[in-house]
Amino acid sequence: MEVLEDFEVGRINRAFSRDEQSLNVSEYSAELRLNTDVANLNLYYKIFLKDNSQLNKLVSQLNQLISIEIAYIPAIVTDAFFYTRRENFLL
Repeated sequence: MEVLEDFEVGRINRAFSRDEQSLNVSEYSAELRLNTDVANLNLYYKIFLKDNSQLNKLVSQLNQLISIEIAYIPAIVTDAFFYTRRENFLL
């Protein structure tokens, strides 16, 4: 992919660890059950850059491509807190 040539890519991984055949079977099964197209999870990837300061630029360029449905930077998950009258709980 030409867009990636402008970036120092550390690695590219498939987004799902299940093997391709298993994902294909699940997709086919879901489409039969729901009577509609569902996402092909074999087309989902995670791209890791050596320089994270370039992430926004990469995402922007990927989203300009007609072959990319959506590219995004996932949210960073942190511990969540909620409060009651008696105690604080960590989720």
